Amino acid sequence: MSKLDGSLFKLFYNSTPITDASDAAIAAASWTEAVDVASVTRNSDRAQNDFNARSGVITTTGPAKRTLSFEIAYDTTDAFYTALETAHDTNAAIALAACDAAIATTGTQGSVANFLISGFTLTEPDSGPATVSVEAALTSFGNWGYVAP
Repeated sequence: MSKLDGSLFKLFYNSTPITDASDAAIAAASWTEAVDVASVTRNSDRAQNDFNARSGVITTTGPAKRTLSFEIAYDTTDAFYTALETAHDTNAAIALAACDAAIATTGTQGSVANFLISGFTLTEPDSGPATVSVEAALTSFGNWGYVAP
């Protein structure tokens, strides 16, 4: 893949959680592009554990903890804002897809899963627009290596 400008990446959502993480099922699902989004970050971390054995220190890693974080405009009339706020307030999963192009375009790559909204933080600056920082934790049907068929 060639280098891409960050502004070309896209974030999609579906208020109905996905039930199949296959590339074909993801491409066929109904997605809406979130347009007022900034600074999407895909995180994939593993906890490291050291075990002291007689033969020396053995290091292992745990399962990947995968999250998305991003900022959105504070706009209570925006469907994406409302979907995220509802998912956060009800502790319900929402399907999110962070991709390098339109989600169903052949060859598009990205990270797709059902997420729980673990953080929904409103920032009220003295000047400029209010924003919401969103933290989303993968909960099910993760496909961190999605490639549109």
